[in-house]
Amino acid sequence: MELDLATRRRVTAMMVRKYAKATRAEKSAMLGQLCEVNGWHRDHARKALRQAAACPDPAALQRRQRSPVLRYQPEVIEALVKVWAGLDGPTGKRLAPAMPTLVASLVAHGELDVPPEVVDQLLAMSPATIDRRLARIRCEATLRRELVDQARVAVEVADPDADLGRLGQQRAPGSSRSTWSATTAATSMASSVSP
Repeated sequence: MELDLATRRRVTAMMVRKYAKATRAEKSAMLGQLCEVNGWHRDHARKALRQAAACPDPAALQRRQRSPVLRYQPEVIEALVKVWAGLDGPTGKRLAPAMPTLVASLVAHGELDVPPEVVDQLLAMSPATIDRRLARIRCEATLRRELVDQARVAVEVADPDADLGRLGQQRAPGSSRSTWSATTAATSMASSVSP
């Protein structure tokens, strides 16, 4: 049976006073006992005893959760999303080098109407920060894309001849998806062109 953390801390706290005053042989025996009870390695048990002796209150060792420091305002993130979408969603590593040219072009053509401070912050963003700020939006876009793909498959199953915007691909009337190929397209186009 494995002990919970609170029980392990109580066992360690009970041994702290004895451990500090013990001889080397007694300390070795106490470490063995602590390792057997808690299921720890000797190095970890030694460290736990030292920490418990240095700070009897384990709550004081816990890190205080800090509030996030937001360097970029929502206007900067909105502009970043526009720039990112304009290039069809590249990674931060690809977007960062293209950003100065693209932002200047978008501002010059009136597509990105933001103050110069926002432009400066946008251009100062690192690729890693770009990826962190776009993570949620990228996830939402992926989910949307998956839903569209599922709908497209459902329509194809219901009507194999439905035109779903396949970038110029056309099917011959009555042909199934499995038999349609580039050679079929070439022969059907040739037969329709020749007199």
